[in-house]
Amino acid sequence: MNKIFLAISKHAEILPSLKQKFPESEITLLETREQLIEIIDSSFQLIITSNEFINAEMLSNLIPSGPIIIYDSSGELLHLKDNSNSIHVYKNLNTVNSHINTMPLENKDIQQQRPQKEKSKKEKKPSSSTTEKDVSPVPSKEISPTEVKEEGNKSKPVILENYPIKEVEVKPIPRYEKVLSIRKAAVPGSHKMIGIWSPISTGISTFVVNFSIYMSQFDLDIAVVELPNEKQVMKSMLSRFQSKPPKWAPFIENYYSDDLEAEAVNWLYKGVNWFPLGESKLKWNEEIISELLNTAKQYKLVFIDFPSGNMDEHALNSLCHLDEFWILVDDNFHQAHEWKKEIHKIINEYKFPGKLIFNRMIHNRSRVQEIADSLELPLIAALPNHFELFQLNNYETDPPIELHRRALEPKYFEIATHLLGPDKVKKAKPKLMAQIINFVKTLG
Repeated sequence: MNKIFLAISKHAEILPSLKQKFPESEITLLETREQLIEIIDSSFQLIITSNEFINAEMLSNLIPSGPIIIYDSSGELLHLKDNSNSIHVYKNLNTVNSHINTMPLENKDIQQQRPQKEKSKKEKKPSSSTTEKDVSPVPSKEISPTEVKEEGNKSKPVILENYPIKEVEVKPIPRYEKVLSIRKAAVPGSHKMIGIWSPISTGISTFVVNFSIYMSQFDLDIAVVELPNEKQVMKSMLSRFQSKPPKWAPFIENYYSDDLEAEAVNWLYKGVNWFPLGESKLKWNEEIISELLNTAKQYKLVFIDFPSGNMDEHALNSLCHLDEFWILVDDNFHQAHEWKKEIHKIINEYKFPGKLIFNRMIHNRSRVQEIADSLELPLIAALPNHFELFQLNNYETDPPIELHRRALEPKYFEIATHLLGPDKVKKAKPKLMAQIINFVKTLG
């Protein structure tokens, strides 16, 4: 039988979701940190715990055999970087319940190896261990949760197979099965999620759209996410290049709707999977942002288009998902420098590398390296000032990278080399047909 372990004081608020999602699994309540440490080092289907039982030191360099969901109301563990992609930290229990319902938490090793491991334990220590047969069913009307807790304080985990659960209405997370259906299978830890932000308006969306399309030539599954903002720039740009898919709906509408199909969230253009905002009266919150970004993580390379300037709560809630943080600046270095302290505070708090891309460089005039040194950020590349090219593209029906590849590619190549490494970039070449089309366009 698959086993789920709870080391969290608010387990009663999670049990309904667990029982509904995993009716065949054995649920065990752990009462001490020592018990949790022992379980983490073994095979398990799922662990749900809180910052009362676990800390960053315990999780360092940990590669667990199954997923671990951590409820941390303080937010101290949100910056935790997880190399195994199996540790998930949330600030509220609603998001924990959402995660339970939206991820297929299966561990085949449990089904095949766990029974043998249990058997060997019983053979070695038959006198000191308590088998499942020793645990009597808990009458739902005679024993209270307090009595169960007292039993657990005797250093033996409490089997919750028959734990009394108050009859409450369990509200299912909206469309979670549909959200699952739009996620692609991915190797844990194989994705890279990059946030792109600017302290001032420097053409973030224009860069993200064109660079993402350029990167699609390298045989990568790429996604682009537009964070909530008032302008909805990405949808406007895509609609100019391609008619909106007939059944397309924004992620937030699709997430809550009982009528829309899962595929309605898909907007594929030039080999990139786009998640533009679209128009919606529904309000974003931390839970939905998390679901959106967890969906995007199924792709190998993810670019997140952050609104420029002050970060609102949606932008701040997205930072914990990032692997890298790219900052776009231009010659307005006085304004950019005013953000230096805030930029480094974010980088230090979330422990991801912050890197600089200089945009709109004026040849032999812009002080690119001087500005990078002043901000104390490593420079990835300096993009030439193609202001006129991008402005005139408002009258065109193809993205600039398709029409003006020769002008844009050299610096995009530098950034691609930074991302993928020189060997992979040199080996990967655009498809022959794409080369021919781009060459013909340059002649026109």
